[in-house]
Amino acid sequence: MAERYRAPKIEAFVRREIEIPMSAAIAAASQGTIVTGLITFPFKVVKVKMYFRNDAANLVRCYWLVSESSTGSTTGIPPGDNLFKESVPLPYFVGEDEIREVLCYYEDEDGNKHIKLHVDNAHTIAQEVQATVTIRRL
Repeated sequence: MAERYRAPKIEAFVRREIEIPMSAAIAAASQGTIVTGLITFPFKVVKVKMYFRNDAANLVRCYWLVSESSTGSTTGIPPGDNLFKESVPLPYFVGEDEIREVLCYYEDEDGNKHIKLHVDNAHTIAQEVQATVTIRRL
């Protein structure tokens, strides 16, 4: 009698963590906002990562916000709640010649939000902003 072959069990997992890249060129002495697409599901922001060039000289401020609105700004901080308002003393991050990775504990149980990275470049030269935000489905 022939042996029966039993295939291994295959389990499929829905990817729960998503890393969203964000980048833009910000002119000298100006501001700009990078906005994600609409996040339609409940989520938690796990971490953000910012890449500061060696000539950033701590003059490039990065503000992380969450908002129902997709509105950005080139003249000031756009509408939204600061992701780090309860965990850091300043509402922004700066750096020079470093990759700054910061854990975050923001949760949104409703979804339908945008994550924004608002950049204030106080430097006399343009800066290329590179960052990522990692979210997890709730």
